[in-house]
Amino acid sequence: MAPKVEKMLYNVEARIDEEIIEKYRKALAEFKVPAEEELVRVDENSIRQHPSTDVERYFEWVSRHGKPCLPWNIIKPAFLWKIKFVMDEMIAMEKEKQNEDGDKARLMDDPSFAEMYNGILRKAEEFEGAPFTWQRLCELLHTPSRHYKKAHKFIRALDKTANVVTIINEQGQRVAGTDWIIPESGSGRIEQFFFGKVDEVDGDELWDPNFQATKENHPQNIAE
Repeated sequence: MAPKVEKMLYNVEARIDEEIIEKYRKALAEFKVPAEEELVRVDENSIRQHPSTDVERYFEWVSRHGKPCLPWNIIKPAFLWKIKFVMDEMIAMEKEKQNEDGDKARLMDDPSFAEMYNGILRKAEEFEGAPFTWQRLCELLHTPSRHYKKAHKFIRALDKTANVVTIINEQGQRVAGTDWIIPESGSGRIEQFFFGKVDEVDGDELWDPNFQATKENHPQNIAE
């Protein structure tokens, strides 16, 4: 491809990205917690969504591209709503399934589950920037039931992903001052320096630090 043509295509793509990000900036800056009747259900097998498609598309966009691209103070209100809402929806869907099966067990009656649920909300509130695991976190929040059919498995995976100390800036670069230290012994998996109780995680719940969203995992073109 000729350099001139390649540069033109790059400029067009950059302009499209800027327009998309600006749409998300506006939607997140104007974010409001929706009333129950405003929530949207795309299909019967998925959780409900915020009435603003651009709020939802922002989380999908990050799950594909990885970078926050916006200041944390703009993202945080929608994120705090989203993380609690998605957990509540997954729990509600499981309760509905349990009732159909005649199982009366209640997740929130389990002290350890309730502690994990509340711990995730506390950690989310404490973030001073997008966490190092932002891409994976957004994927879990955007399509929770794609990988997890059980609420407790989903929330356990969410707990591992949210339980980090390193934060990143708008460009996805680690923020100075959030260093982590590897013990001199060098023993243990790399995930252990980011997550709590990684040894308790099921094999399919381990977060891959090199995770990259694929087209197969995210077939929808959100720019459309």
